[in-house]
Amino acid sequence: MHLNRLFVDYIRFKAKQPGVAVVQMDVIESCKLIKTCLLTLHFIDIRFMLIFLLPEKTSEHVTAVFKYLQTILTVAEYKKLNWSW
Repeated sequence: MHLNRLFVDYIRFKAKQPGVAVVQMDVIESCKLIKTCLLTLHFIDIRFMLIFLLPEKTSEHVTAVFKYLQTILTVAEYKKLNWSW
């Protein structure tokens, strides 16, 4: 996890690495009484977003999404998703 990053850091990174695909991950929550939330994976360069409904905002549920993606994609397809940043 990278803390205290600014948008200018992202711009500098993209300038130094112009060919690197960027995936932004976020969680969208409602009020605290509702535990379900949405996990979004936004593939910036191709303008595509995957959205997953999570029962709760926990690392276990986020990990389950990535494990699910590994089961439905080939190893080569999964590596193309570029989770490195």
